[in-house]
Amino acid sequence: MLAIRKAMIMMLFTLILFAGIEGIIASSQAIQRVDVVISNDGVVHVSLIVDVEPGLNEYKLPVEPIVASIVAKIDGNSTPVFYSNGTLYLPSEKQGKAVIDYLAKVTLGKRSTWFTIVTNETIRLDIAPNIILLGAPQNLINSTIVDGHLVVTLFGPLTINYTLTEVTVTGGGVGTTVANTGGGESTIAFPTEYLSAIIIFIIAILLIIILKKKSIIGAKVTSRREGGTKSPEETEILLRRELDSTDKKIIQYLREKGGEAYQSEIRYALKIPKATLSRRIAKLARLGIIEVVREGKLNKIILKHDPSDS
Repeated sequence: MLAIRKAMIMMLFTLILFAGIEGIIASSQAIQRVDVVISNDGVVHVSLIVDVEPGLNEYKLPVEPIVASIVAKIDGNSTPVFYSNGTLYLPSEKQGKAVIDYLAKVTLGKRSTWFTIVTNETIRLDIAPNIILLGAPQNLINSTIVDGHLVVTLFGPLTINYTLTEVTVTGGGVGTTVANTGGGESTIAFPTEYLSAIIIFIIAILLIIILKKKSIIGAKVTSRREGGTKSPEETEILLRRELDSTDKKIIQYLREKGGEAYQSEIRYALKIPKATLSRRIAKLARLGIIEVVREGKLNKIILKHDPSDS
């Protein structure tokens, strides 16, 4: 055990030297996009697009990886990484964008397979046609069908539970085989027209669930904007659904500045890229947390509603 710990320390030291930094601890960087794909064979692929700064960058991975599968590229060039306890460390000599790809670690049960999204990042989940989700996903934002794949947008933390099917056409109709990882399989056979009806029925149920959830959340956000009574449940929904660490840093900075600051001032103080900050400001304004006032060529950001006061 001691030898393994020493080896890990040496590897981290090597990465720091490679990045050309001295006496600087790794800095947490923003994750711009997270794509999770459940392929036809049930394998879960994860892809991240992240910001990188000169030095050693660190990222909290949204899904636990199979470490040997991690591949990172900065501006298209492969770079070494170091993974420990849910966090990926990536050295860089310059500012830019990085793509991190890996296979997720999944748990195989007797009747299903599952994996857990451990962060509160917004996730784009792409599900192959022969994958069946066991239960409607929690924290759902929206969904659509793209080239026969169910594509949903949601946020963590949550567990995705699923199983696989294989559809075969025979002379008597369509047979659907549901994979059972516990050592057997169950087969159900039914006519082709029934299969189409069942698929349409399932899609209709999912759409009803999505519309009801949007209606409830929209009503709560509207109540918050209009100054209505805010229950602890509403506050929790807003914080978990909408605010990440970058949003909270912006709110905290405004709080420290007495409730208002120029957008350029926030950018330089928090070292947030210009495009990223613009998106965050638009998001917070949409939620009614801040107000943007134009003064000449500058944007003044005013804190209208502090979530910490709720």
